[in-house]
Amino acid sequence: MRTPEQRFWKKVNREGNCWVWTGAVTADGYGNFRVSGHNLRAHRFSYALLHGPIPDGLNILHACDNRLCVRPNHLCAGTQKENIADAIARDRMFKLPGWYSEDPSRRKSGEKSPNSKLTDRAVEELRREYATEFVSQRTLAKKYGVSQSNVSLIVRRVTRDLVTDGRICR
Repeated sequence: MRTPEQRFWKKVNREGNCWVWTGAVTADGYGNFRVSGHNLRAHRFSYALLHGPIPDGLNILHACDNRLCVRPNHLCAGTQKENIADAIARDRMFKLPGWYSEDPSRRKSGEKSPNSKLTDRAVEELRREYATEFVSQRTLAKKYGVSQSNVSLIVRRVTRDLVTDGRICR
């Protein structure tokens, strides 16, 4: 009897840059792999083989943008927010009138977005203060009128820079 890992790799075509899942596929286009009576996304199983259990609440993102790819070095863990930002950066996200445009030159990002609470200058200043003045995130959150979690995302460059900086998985 074969192990789940052996069964898994039998269903992977390793020719080419992406390693393509050739087994069952879900309605939304992701590989589906059954282990111990449970259906798993094939890319999540592949990631877990190399990196161990996926922490609760994290998604597995594709650097190659290929839902059937299970090549471990094309996969990275990220939050739902990072996954959405990555989808926006790659033009895979739904379009919101006035915020997201088919024409990249017309997209409203940064301070031009109606969802933005901070100007680009305020973001730069917040990052500078955090890096050079050893101010706590909670103090900066109060000063700039945003939550501590938003400050954390800003100083780690998870928000504000994703659309311009590109992809999450590098």
